[in-house]
Order: sequence, then structure tokens, then C-alpha cells
Amino acid sequence: MKKRAGRTRTLSVSVDEETLATLKRRAKKLHDGNVSAVIVELAADARASEARQAFFKKYKVPRPTEAELQEFDRELQGAKVAKKRKSAT
Repeated sequence: MKKRAGRTRTLSVSVDEETLATLKRRAKKLHDGNVSAVIVELAADARASEARQAFFKKYKVPRPTEAELQEFDRELQGAKVAKKRKSAT
């Protein structure tokens, strides 16, 4: 078993059976069965979402579509984003 990174705290949560099964399935698939790692992953996603929303609010950007959010995330992660072509009208 891997040693935990840094200091950790214990958390008790109550979830329905379907949610628990989803968490365990994801843990098994991605984190050698470590449900805590899935929760850390979900928290990182929440932090990223909050940062996006703060950016949009600060710069008065209209609420983007889901596709635009995905493109924004890819760009933040360093992916090359296709440039939009100007129409020939």
C-alpha cells in the first residue's frame, strides 16, 4: 500500500448505494481501489470549476456552453486549440 502524501484528515460521508458503487468502481479503475483518491480528484475538479467561474465573473464573460468549457479546460492544460476560421462572406 502506498504511503499517504502529506498530512491527511479522516472524513465520514453518507451516500446512496449507487453513488458508493460509482465511487468504488472509479477507485478500482483509476486508483487501485483508493476511494480517498477519487474524493481528492473530485475536489480538484470542484476547485477548477470554481476558478473558471471566478475568471468568467471577473472578466464579465457570458456563461459558456459545455463545449466551450471543455475547450477552455483543454487549453488550460496546454492542448492546442483549433483556431476559428473567418467566413468568406
